[in-house]
Amino acid sequence: MCNTCLENHNKWPPHVKHRVVRIKDVREGRVVLEKEVYCQEHKADKQKYICTDVCVTCKKFICLRCRMLYHDKKGHTVQDAEEYNASTKKNIVSLQSRGKMKATTITKHVTCIKAQKKRVTDHITCKKAEINKSYQESLKKLNKRKAALDKQLDAQVEKLCKILDEIKDVDERFITSIESASVLAGNSMKAPLEGDIIVIRDTLSGELRNVLDRADPENKLATDVADRAEQLIFTPNNQYDQLNIGQKGSMNGMAATSDGRMAVGYSTGGIDIFSADGQLHKTVLKDVGIREVRYLSDGRWWEGDQGDTMRWVYT
Repeated sequence: MCNTCLENHNKWPPHVKHRVVRIKDVREGRVVLEKEVYCQEHKADKQKYICTDVCVTCKKFICLRCRMLYHDKKGHTVQDAEEYNASTKKNIVSLQSRGKMKATTITKHVTCIKAQKKRVTDHITCKKAEINKSYQESLKKLNKRKAALDKQLDAQVEKLCKILDEIKDVDERFITSIESASVLAGNSMKAPLEGDIIVIRDTLSGELRNVLDRADPENKLATDVADRAEQLIFTPNNQYDQLNIGQKGSMNGMAATSDGRMAVGYSTGGIDIFSADGQLHKTVLKDVGIREVRYLSDGRWWEGDQGDTMRWVYT
């Protein structure tokens, strides 16, 4: 707790007998108890009462007198100290085991991310090779255009790989959270029963459980990014008298019919119509920047904006 909370805690009469320790001391195992722990509730009595039980409900280390007077009521669960230690240790060991399994699952997801990142880089490298082939055929006049195409592809690599790296970073932070929470929960068992150690153990166990209850990441997030990379296309231009070796389309829309035809719209202008066997049939609206393309049930298709507002309908 912070200093303000500590001051408020100490103002309450029932808390006067509480002993407050630092979390750092618990983590590092510096909190040490005497061999026999005497009840703080009867500190003023001449007779010393040794604490031997734990009230799980109240999260307190109690003596026999406290058990009979205050904790031997309906709704209170009281355990022998050794029994409590054994059950708590078993619970933490179980959570640590789950932590290892969780970390293994996340590690597999990281491996998947790396594989999808390779898909991105391999596909982009392949597209660059196609661009370079056409560039060589068009000689020095194509240098400027080639540089522009490479820049577009490099921007896509940087953008998509950055997304995959961010997903990987989230997974790695997830693993770190599991390992950190597991270590803290394990270290809490090194501290003997005294003061608020029961509350601390319960809190640290709860934090570990909360981390482990988080949903596992889905591979679809990473594969979708790689799929986006593989949607990039390169269409060579065979008119070599022009200073152009082709286009790397910035796709804004793509739609397919039940018979296999496809329309691909580009923000830079134009819609490519492909036949069922993947051949480019024709290009229309070359001077119109396309936002979205969809086929209608009657075979017509429409071009509109990203808010589903229809602008034009074509046959």
